[in-house]
Amino acid sequence: TRTLTAYVEHAVSEGKSVLVTAHSNQAVDNLIVGDSTVESSEEGTLHAMALDDEIELSIARVGSNSRNEVVAEYYSDRSPKGTDVTAATTSGAARFEQNEFDVAVVDEATQASRPATAIALNCANELVLAGDHEQLPPYCADESQKEEDMHVSLFEYLLERYGERNSVLLRKQYR
Repeated sequence: TRTLTAYVEHAVSEGKSVLVTAHSNQAVDNLIVGDSTVESSEEGTLHAMALDDEIELSIARVGSNSRNEVVAEYYSDRSPKGTDVTAATTSGAARFEQNEFDVAVVDEATQASRPATAIALNCANELVLAGDHEQLPPYCADESQKEEDMHVSLFEYLLERYGERNSVLLRKQYR
């Protein structure tokens, strides 16, 4: 998540509009605010950057299922039009037009099915997937269908199809 935060900051500094997504509302909110509170922002988060007078970064959080107080206080009532960063779940991104953003970032991409990730891909010219295919698989409402091809994440599918040449392994974990 911290690596994605740095990537998003870099993309915005190059004038790119960024859609940040994840399969769950909690993961989207974590990508924006991390462990920030209304009183204190966690260093290195998009929220801290948005509050920093030295950095020009505007954020809008779309969707109505966030339970995060910081998101509610700062980002939920903002229009995504003209913001640098728009945050939504992968399914919530369905409200946006094709190629509306320069870049779509999917955090915890191994937990999103290929159809869910395709929604984010449709919204942007570039796609960045982040996650660990050795952790949780995509959410599957019907446990009897877990082995079905569509329940393999796009992240894992691309690794299987193209190997490691299109991926980057982090050398340091920030946990």
